[in-house]
Amino acid sequence: GKSFTYREVGDYAMTIKNKLIDAGIQNSDIVAIELKKGIWQLAAVLGTLLAGGTYLPINMDYPRLRRDKIEASSKAKFIITSNKNEIVINTAKVINVEELDVLKNQQVKAVLQDSEQPAYIIYTSGSTGEPKGVVISHKSAINTIHDIVKRFEITYADRVLAIADLAFDLSVFDIFGMLYVGGSIVFPNEDKDVTEWNKLI
Repeated sequence: GKSFTYREVGDYAMTIKNKLIDAGIQNSDIVAIELKKGIWQLAAVLGTLLAGGTYLPINMDYPRLRRDKIEASSKAKFIITSNKNEIVINTAKVINVEELDVLKNQQVKAVLQDSEQPAYIIYTSGSTGEPKGVVISHKSAINTIHDIVKRFEITYADRVLAIADLAFDLSVFDIFGMLYVGGSIVFPNEDKDVTEWNKLI
């Protein structure tokens, strides 16, 4: 039920970026994101990339043990989460978004990153049932975004209903496709309620 301007999203994202840099993030370090849809989830994705990191989206429907396996397997250095979530892994630095103060009117600056560097990692179930990570580079992601924007003539006047889970590849377009053209992202509740989707559309 809230709206955020690009300026406000930038402030949230820079808050995450600054926290990661203060915590010692290095180039391409993996940052797990355990958050439900909303401004902090979006900020965690953007802030991680602004800091030169690689984001690892965690499906919040997964059991705790499966989430822990993914975070351990990926060697995540940081976990951005809510204090409502129980974090078991103890080798990563945990950042609780409730403990962050959002500074206003920050200048958005990014750590420059090579296009071949990993932007994010998506874990699939794999044929054996064990989670397997697929690494996607910045170059691959932006190529897809360029193609879809051109193919469907998407502009700043458009909005997307972002129903894809962050841990699903299509969420990348929901976020970056719309931000690329200056459009709007509409986040539904996490309930996967088709009635709500219809209302939001």
